[in-house]
Amino acid sequence: MRAKFDRVHDVYKEYVRIAEREDLKDKVVLKTDCHNESGIYNHSIPIVPVMKEAKKVYCLELDEDVIRKAQKKTFDKLDNVFVNHGSISNLDDCYVNNTFDFIFDYSTIDHIPFEDLKETLISYKDKLKVGGVINLVIWTSDKYEIENNNQMYFPKKEVDDMIKELFVIDKDEWLLSAGCHKRLWYYRGVKE
Repeated sequence: MRAKFDRVHDVYKEYVRIAEREDLKDKVVLKTDCHNESGIYNHSIPIVPVMKEAKKVYCLELDEDVIRKAQKKTFDKLDNVFVNHGSISNLDDCYVNNTFDFIFDYSTIDHIPFEDLKETLISYKDKLKVGGVINLVIWTSDKYEIENNNQMYFPKKEVDDMIKELFVIDKDEWLLSAGCHKRLWYYRGVKE
Protein backbone atom coordinates (compact mmCIF):
# COMPACT_ATOMS: atom_id res chain seq x y z
CA MET A 1 0.00 0.00 0.00
CA ARG A 2 1.28 3.47 -0.86
CA ALA A 3 0.14 7.06 -0.57
CA LYS A 4 -2.27 8.41 -3.16
CA PHE A 5 0.00 11.42 -3.87
CA ASP A 6 3.71 12.22 -3.97
CA ARG A 7 3.48 16.02 -3.89
CA VAL A 8 1.86 18.46 -1.47
CA HIS A 9 0.36 20.45 -4.35
CA ASP A 10 -1.61 17.38 -5.44
CA VAL A 11 -3.03 17.07 -1.93
CA TYR A 12 -4.33 20.66 -2.13
CA LYS A 13 -6.05 19.78 -5.41
CA GLU A 14 -7.60 16.80 -3.61
CA TYR A 15 -8.93 19.13 -0.90
CA VAL A 16 -10.88 20.95 -3.61
CA ARG A 17 -12.15 17.65 -5.08
CA ILE A 18 -13.30 16.50 -1.64
CA ALA A 19 -15.39 19.65 -1.27
CA GLU A 20 -16.71 19.36 -4.84
CA ARG A 21 -17.93 15.79 -4.22
CA GLU A 22 -20.19 16.87 -1.37
CA ASP A 23 -23.71 18.17 -2.03
CA LEU A 24 -23.43 21.51 -0.25
CA LYS A 25 -26.51 23.15 -1.77
CA ASP A 26 -28.41 24.99 0.97
CA LYS A 27 -26.21 23.42 3.67
CA VAL A 28 -24.38 25.03 6.59
CA VAL A 29 -20.62 24.39 6.51
CA LEU A 30 -17.70 24.88 8.89
CA LYS A 31 -14.23 25.11 7.38
CA THR A 32 -11.46 25.23 9.93
CA ASP A 33 -8.67 27.70 9.18
CA CYS A 34 -8.34 30.21 6.34
CA HIS A 35 -4.79 29.49 5.18
CA ASN A 36 -5.79 28.20 1.73
CA GLU A 37 -7.99 31.24 1.14
CA SER A 38 -5.36 33.75 2.33
CA GLY A 39 -2.75 32.91 -0.30
CA ILE A 40 0.05 32.97 2.26
CA TYR A 41 1.48 29.73 0.84
CA ASN A 42 2.30 29.40 -2.85
CA HIS A 43 0.91 25.85 -3.01
CA SER A 44 -2.44 26.78 -1.44
CA ILE A 45 -5.64 26.57 -3.46
CA PRO A 46 -8.70 28.40 -2.09
CA ILE A 47 -11.39 25.88 -1.18
CA VAL A 48 -14.23 28.09 0.05
CA PRO A 49 -15.16 29.35 -3.47
CA VAL A 50 -16.05 25.72 -4.32
CA MET A 51 -18.61 25.95 -1.49
CA LYS A 52 -20.62 28.73 -3.19
CA GLU A 53 -23.80 26.61 -3.26
CA ALA A 54 -23.84 26.33 0.53
CA LYS A 55 -26.38 28.36 2.44
CA LYS A 56 -23.64 29.55 4.81
CA VAL A 57 -19.93 28.82 5.17
CA TYR A 58 -18.32 29.62 8.50
CA CYS A 59 -14.54 29.79 8.55
CA LEU A 60 -12.73 29.59 11.86
CA GLU A 61 -9.22 31.04 12.09
CA LEU A 62 -6.93 31.78 15.02
CA ASP A 63 -4.51 34.14 13.24
CA GLU A 64 -5.99 37.60 12.66
CA ASP A 65 -3.44 38.40 9.95
CA VAL A 66 -4.52 35.30 8.01
CA ILE A 67 -8.16 36.40 8.39
CA ARG A 68 -7.36 39.84 6.91
CA LYS A 69 -5.50 38.32 3.97
CA ALA A 70 -8.25 35.76 3.31
CA GLN A 71 -10.91 38.48 3.54
CA LYS A 72 -9.10 40.58 0.95
CA LYS A 73 -8.12 37.75 -1.41
CA THR A 74 -11.18 35.48 -1.25
CA PHE A 75 -14.01 36.23 1.13
CA ASP A 76 -14.91 39.76 -0.01
CA LYS A 77 -16.14 38.18 -3.26
CA LEU A 78 -18.52 35.76 -1.50
CA ASP A 79 -21.84 36.62 0.16
CA ASN A 80 -22.32 33.38 2.06
CA VAL A 81 -19.03 33.36 4.03
CA PHE A 82 -18.72 34.36 7.68
CA VAL A 83 -15.34 34.39 9.42
CA ASN A 84 -14.93 33.83 13.14
CA HIS A 85 -11.76 34.47 15.09
CA GLY A 86 -11.23 31.47 17.33
CA SER A 87 -9.75 28.04 17.89
CA ILE A 88 -10.99 24.56 17.12
CA SER A 89 -10.11 23.76 20.74
CA ASN A 90 -12.91 26.14 21.84
CA LEU A 91 -15.73 25.63 19.34
CA ASP A 92 -18.31 26.29 22.06
CA ASP A 93 -17.14 29.92 22.10
CA CYS A 94 -18.33 30.38 18.49
CA TYR A 95 -20.99 27.81 17.61
CA VAL A 96 -23.94 25.96 19.15
CA ASN A 97 -24.47 22.22 18.91
CA ASN A 98 -26.22 20.70 15.88
CA THR A 99 -25.36 23.66 13.64
CA PHE A 100 -23.45 22.19 10.71
CA ASP A 101 -24.25 19.81 7.88
CA PHE A 102 -20.53 19.57 7.00
CA ILE A 103 -17.21 20.19 8.71
CA PHE A 104 -14.03 20.40 6.65
CA ASP A 105 -10.81 20.18 8.66
CA TYR A 106 -7.87 19.97 6.29
CA SER A 107 -4.98 19.38 8.67
CA THR A 108 -5.98 22.00 11.23
CA ILE A 109 -6.55 19.48 13.99
CA ASP A 110 -2.93 18.33 13.90
CA HIS A 111 -1.85 21.70 15.31
CA ILE A 112 -3.40 21.06 18.71
CA PRO A 113 -1.80 19.04 21.51
CA PHE A 114 -2.52 15.32 21.56
CA GLU A 115 -4.28 15.61 24.92
CA ASP A 116 -6.90 17.88 23.24
CA LEU A 117 -7.49 15.64 20.22
CA LYS A 118 -10.38 13.53 21.50
CA GLU A 119 -12.15 16.50 23.09
CA THR A 120 -11.89 18.42 19.78
CA LEU A 121 -13.26 15.45 17.83
CA ILE A 122 -16.15 15.19 20.31
CA SER A 123 -16.79 18.91 19.83
CA TYR A 124 -16.86 18.41 16.04
CA LYS A 125 -19.43 15.68 16.51
CA ASP A 126 -21.49 17.89 18.82
CA LYS A 127 -21.51 20.74 16.30
CA LEU A 128 -22.67 18.48 13.44
CA LYS A 129 -26.35 17.81 12.87
CA VAL A 130 -27.44 14.16 12.88
CA GLY A 131 -26.45 12.84 9.45
CA GLY A 132 -23.80 15.57 9.20
CA VAL A 133 -20.46 14.80 7.56
CA ILE A 134 -16.92 15.46 8.69
CA ASN A 135 -14.11 15.58 6.13
CA LEU A 136 -10.95 15.32 8.21
CA VAL A 137 -7.33 15.34 7.06
CA ILE A 138 -4.78 14.62 9.77
CA TRP A 139 -1.07 13.82 10.06
CA THR A 140 -0.22 10.57 11.83
CA SER A 141 2.90 8.66 12.78
CA ASP A 142 3.87 5.52 14.65
CA LYS A 143 4.10 7.58 17.83
CA TYR A 144 3.25 11.09 18.99
CA GLU A 145 5.71 13.62 17.59
CA ILE A 146 5.93 17.42 17.57
CA GLU A 147 7.73 19.34 14.83
CA ASN A 148 8.56 23.06 14.91
CA ASN A 149 6.48 23.51 18.10
CA ASN A 150 3.16 23.45 16.22
CA GLN A 151 2.90 20.47 13.85
CA MET A 152 1.69 17.35 15.60
CA TYR A 153 1.89 13.80 14.33
CA PHE A 154 -0.60 11.64 16.22
CA PRO A 155 -0.34 7.86 16.70
CA LYS A 156 -2.31 6.33 13.81
CA LYS A 157 -3.97 3.56 15.82
CA GLU A 158 -5.20 5.97 18.48
CA VAL A 159 -6.50 8.37 15.82
CA ASP A 160 -8.35 5.52 14.11
CA ASP A 161 -9.88 4.37 17.40
CA MET A 162 -11.06 7.89 18.36
CA ILE A 163 -12.54 8.72 14.97
CA LYS A 164 -14.27 5.36 14.55
CA GLU A 165 -15.73 5.61 18.05
CA LEU A 166 -17.38 8.95 17.20
CA PHE A 167 -18.30 8.70 13.51
CA VAL A 168 -19.37 6.11 10.96
CA ILE A 169 -16.38 6.17 8.62
CA ASP A 170 -17.07 5.61 4.92
CA LYS A 171 -13.67 6.73 3.62
CA ASP A 172 -10.21 6.22 5.11
CA GLU A 173 -7.41 7.08 2.69
CA TRP A 174 -3.64 7.58 2.90
CA LEU A 175 -2.90 10.79 0.98
CA LEU A 176 0.80 11.61 1.45
CA SER A 177 4.00 10.57 3.22
CA ALA A 178 6.65 12.73 4.82
CA GLY A 179 9.60 10.59 5.73
CA CYS A 180 9.40 6.98 6.83
CA HIS A 181 6.58 7.09 9.36
CA LYS A 182 4.69 10.37 8.91
CA ARG A 183 1.51 9.98 6.89
CA LEU A 184 -1.34 12.29 5.97
CA TRP A 185 -4.73 10.54 6.22
CA TYR A 186 -8.18 11.54 5.01
CA TYR A 187 -11.31 10.38 6.82
CA ARG A 188 -14.89 10.99 5.81
CA GLY A 189 -17.31 10.28 8.63
CA VAL A 190 -21.00 10.67 9.37
CA LYS A 191 -22.65 11.53 12.69
CA GLU A 192 -25.38 9.04 13.58
